[in-house]
Formats: sequence, C-alpha cells, structure tokens
Amino acid sequence: MRASARPGRHPRAYFLLVMGDRMHFVVEFCRLLIVMIFMVSAFGKSGKGHLRDFTDTVAQLTSNRPARPIARSVVAAEFAVVALALAPPTQAAGLLLAAILLAGFAVVAEFAVRTHRPVACHCFGGTDDTMLGRAHVVRNTVLAGVATAGFFGTVFVAPRAAAGLTLTAGLAAFAVAAPLVRWPDIRVLFADTSI
Repeated sequence: MRASARPGRHPRAYFLLVMGDRMHFVVEFCRLLIVMIFMVSAFGKSGKGHLRDFTDTVAQLTSNRPARPIARSVVAAEFAVVALALAPPTQAAGLLLAAILLAGFAVVAEFAVRTHRPVACHCFGGTDDTMLGRAHVVRNTVLAGVATAGFFGTVFVAPRAAAGLTLTAGLAAFAVAAPLVRWPDIRVLFADTSI
C-alpha cells in the first residue's frame, strides 16, 4: 500500500520514472534540431556577400525602415540562440529565444504572402532565391513549435541526458535538419527530374 501511494506524493518523479529516456530523447532532439537550424542560418547569412543579400530581403520587407541594423540584429540573435542552447545553464533561454524568432519569421513570411511581395528568402544565406511563401510560414511555425516543446521539456523534464542518448538524438536531428536546410535544392532536383 505504501509503495503504491508513493507515486501520488511525487507525481513528477513518477512521471520521469515511467517515461524514462523517451522524454530525454525528445527534449534533446528538439534542442539539437534548433541548434543545427540556427547554426546553418547564422553562418549562412554572415558569409561573404550573403549578409548583403539578406539585408536586401529585409529592405524589401520593411520599406522605409533601416534594413542593415535589422539584418545584423537578426543574425546576432541567431548566433545567440546557438550559444545559449548549447550551454547547459542557458538552454531554456536559448530555446525560448528561438521560439520567439521563429514565430516572428512565420509572421513575416505570412505578411509577404498576404501582400503579394515577391521577396527572396535567403533564410540560410547562399544563393537561395526561393520566394517567401506558404512553405516558409509552415516551416517556421513547426520549428517554433519544436523550440517551444524543447523549452518546456528543458524546464520541466531534466537538464542533462546520457551521452549515448544525446548522440542518437543528434543523429535524428541531423536527419531532419539536412533536408529542411537544403529544401530549395531538393525541390529543384525533383522539379528537373522527368519520369
């Protein structure tokens, strides 16, 4: 009787005991996916000539507002997400910042769609000339959800996971991040393939 009553006294401990490593895996997957996406995005935009392209995108979206400080602030915020989400004491803060930025990106993409503005994304730097559209709204909204789930998981589950579990979560995150980052190239590849 006493053993069966104990989980009721400590619901969080019982929840973690039942769920085991599955919750840790989900939290690590969310965190590492966000880190990978933002790392590619930040380094891609800050590359030679790519910051200028991203600044041009910002200028088209903001009309009369100063585009260069906004573009630089976005890149700095993306680097901040990576740094914060990688450090154990600040992981939750990094994921929260990522969720806010991604929600903002989704709103901006929706604005471009609704106002029929043909604006190139340059989301990950490079030569990506894909126009902002519904796909960007969906992608950023889903990633915002991932960052939010990672934030709550980091706060309420556990801050650390075993090395093997983190490695597995990292491989799974990479398998998802790679096609998301290279989606324009994949789309062109399939578009050019005739069956």
